[in-house]
Amino acid sequence: MIMFQKRFVSKILSGVKRTTIRTRARCGVADDLSLRFWEDKPYRSKHVIIREPVTCLMVIPVRITVHGVALIRGLTLTGIDSEERGMEMLTCFAIREGFDSWTDLVEWFQSAHGLPYEGELIHW
Repeated sequence: MIMFQKRFVSKILSGVKRTTIRTRARCGVADDLSLRFWEDKPYRSKHVIIREPVTCLMVIPVRITVHGVALIRGLTLTGIDSEERGMEMLTCFAIREGFDSWTDLVEWFQSAHGLPYEGELIHW
């Protein structure tokens, strides 16, 4: 089971968001996942199912900094020096994560977890 904020529900249902980044995945490849959100207050209300079952396709270690994201299997995306293609890739990554822009993703991770952030990207 993976819990999401309500703001991500429409992006999950539309198929735009098919990944999530967590400190620890707690799932593995081929596991069935249940994607849910809290009806009201977290831990004090019912779960609402967004989609289930969905199959975990991969879990990849990830590191997020202000300048980019490193998928530990070798791919690094950066936007340093305003490289147009680099920023396009970071924006695409952020949108696939359910954010409107790379800046939105960075600001959210900075306020929620601090940067740099190391976790795991779960893809279903």
